[in-house]
Amino acid sequence: MVRRREFAKWAIKHDQNCQFVFFNPILQIYQEVRQQHLSTLLEGQITVDTTGMPNASGSRRRKTDRVPRAILPAFLWLTQFRRMALRTAGVSLLANKSARLRHINYIIQRILAGGKYRRLLISSDGQQRAVVPVEALVGAPVVFQPGDRVLFTGANWEHSNVAVLCKQKQRVDLDFISLCHDVIPLKFPHFFAPRDVTSLRRHFDQVFEIASLNLVCSNVVANDISQYCSANGIEVGPIRKIPLGFNFSGDFDTPALHAVLPHSSSCVLFVSTIEPRKGHELAKRVWSRLVQEGIPQKLNVVLVLVGRAGWMVGDLIKSLRSHQHIAVLDDSDDEELAGLYNQAQFCIYPSQYEGYGLPVIEALARGKPILASNVGIVPELRSRLLRRLPPNDEESWYTAMKEWLTNSKARPQISDKDTTDFRHPTWEEAAAQAFTTIYDDIRL
Repeated sequence: MVRRREFAKWAIKHDQNCQFVFFNPILQIYQEVRQQHLSTLLEGQITVDTTGMPNASGSRRRKTDRVPRAILPAFLWLTQFRRMALRTAGVSLLANKSARLRHINYIIQRILAGGKYRRLLISSDGQQRAVVPVEALVGAPVVFQPGDRVLFTGANWEHSNVAVLCKQKQRVDLDFISLCHDVIPLKFPHFFAPRDVTSLRRHFDQVFEIASLNLVCSNVVANDISQYCSANGIEVGPIRKIPLGFNFSGDFDTPALHAVLPHSSSCVLFVSTIEPRKGHELAKRVWSRLVQEGIPQKLNVVLVLVGRAGWMVGDLIKSLRSHQHIAVLDDSDDEELAGLYNQAQFCIYPSQYEGYGLPVIEALARGKPILASNVGIVPELRSRLLRRLPPNDEESWYTAMKEWLTNSKARPQISDKDTTDFRHPTWEEAAAQAFTTIYDDIRL
């Protein structure tokens, strides 16, 4: 994710003692990431493919776990030939310095990827990446020393094993720092598959038990962690709030709306992964009521949902895609998304609960009015462009969206000269503050 890369970039630039590691789920050890691949990895030019590897925490079995390790490579070549060929081409790309051969390699990769593996190969900004296996990027095992500090910044329930770190912490005196985006699966388990809740509960219980420092990005997450640990008899370490970052990429000239929605002149924009708690069902109900009144048709406005499908939303996706006045875009690149923001009348974010809510930050940074649920970090944000609504109050959302659609003067605006309405830290600033917090709270 972006935050992992941005924090790592700051560390490379400012902390010469920083070492980057990968957890090997087969050997259950940490290995160093080879220095020569760090820059391309952090610039998003590499996709790390873990096909064939077991779940890092051992909390669930994957289909390939049933295949004996001795014959697994042959099995993968037989069952996932194109993916394995992509990986081989990616390794060749890393080693090849010839511009001509690299160009040929890129063409071969695009042919191999086709539509099935396009997301694996092409980043959100349209850049083609090298798809490589983990073993091409890692080197020697990491031996932890007293005084070392281990920082988790991402989805480490998928990519690490806290139990291994617990044993290391018992062996040597090291500090463990965890950046926790939210604990929604623990607070609202009905939004998730039961096996995922069990896995995440096991992970967070171990993390909160051993973390020397817990970093969070909003006051609400800090409160959620404190309440959860208190209720479950966990003596949690210090909790410190830090910001996440947002880098404004500027406006693109591409009028993306009529390219993807040729029959609409403007849109209402909802950017979010499509999953049960994000409020897409409420948005659909409200928009359907407005359509029954003929308002979107009269104004030639469509509701645009930008985001990939998450979990437990199969039926919802079908109903959204079948709606004549709702467009679902699950593969928009950065340029297309910027164009949609440019032409949106306003944005909505009716999530039922959030630890953060980056789409709200993004809308405000782009100067777009937004209706957002008064949950997560939203009550902590200050901007004239922001109107807060109860997440489950359909009537409030219906009234507000109707008002903003039919009366442009009702929508809050800021002038081009007004740069003080909303200011959010860049990723460079956010990473600097995070590491300052770590250095201040955990002394060498």
